[in-house]
Amino acid sequence: NQYPSFSGAGAGGSETYAVGYDDGWSPAVDMTIVFSDDVTVQGLYVNNTTYTALTIRDGDSSFGTLPFGEGDWFKLILQGFDATGGSLGSVGFYLADYRFPDPGDRYIVADWTFVDLSGFGSAVRHLELTLDSSDVGTWGINTPTYVAIDNIQYTVPEPAAAGLLIGGFGG
Repeated sequence: NQYPSFSGAGAGGSETYAVGYDDGWSPAVDMTIVFSDDVTVQGLYVNNTTYTALTIRDGDSSFGTLPFGEGDWFKLILQGFDATGGSLGSVGFYLADYRFPDPGDRYIVADWTFVDLSGFGSAVRHLELTLDSSDVGTWGINTPTYVAIDNIQYTVPEPAAAGLLIGGFGG
């Protein structure tokens, strides 16, 4: 269950999607989406992997990881950059959120969810994705740091055509 999406397929039932892993050890960003030209990114669909979601819900005795409790959270952070490496901003999306006192308000994302990135504007050259969690121990994040990504929606200014390179993702 390390790589399957928690919903069992890609967005809209597709058979393919990307899975990113943030190793948390190296200072370099592990998950990057690079465009060959400036683009406007409308957004993308994200989901938990099964391994991550089940560890959040049930814990993982093989690693001594406890299930999430009140106050815990797991978040994807997406940052946009222009051709010079200048920041275009960041968007955070909670893949699991247990910060609410009422257990009925707590959730783990189990379906593909659209994350709006249109606020980055029309000069996006690359996106960097990182994961963060409240469940941190001596050696870093205890939550498995995987995220499933699908259907990146972007437009290319005319007349150029943009290419897409994805680094740090497996399928």
